[in-house]
Amino acid sequence: MGELEAARHRLMGLGVDYAVARRQKAMAELDYERARGQVFVELFDKANAGEFKLPAEDVRKGLANMILDEKVYETYLLSSAEVDALDKLIRVEQANLTGLQTELAQLRIEYTHA
Repeated sequence: MGELEAARHRLMGLGVDYAVARRQKAMAELDYERARGQVFVELFDKANAGEFKLPAEDVRKGLANMILDEKVYETYLLSSAEVDALDKLIRVEQANLTGLQTELAQLRIEYTHA
């Protein structure tokens, strides 16, 4: 039973970590989208002023990522990676917990039939 409780405890802790990471990702994504939108506006204004022809959307996105404050983009990427990693770890822990529960159920069956 100790192993089962430890697995439940780990999973609950990961759930808390996941909630915090999701919030951090949302805030980083908001900062990133705002900064990128500002770069898009600047590019659009320069194109309208005749400084250059507005490039295709994928090129604009690439330019925006190059022009953006490196920390904003880095924070966004790292927070996304953290959420993804926690999501995978939670799935592993859920599978572990399910395995332990199955094992416990099997032991109960064996004990009652002994």
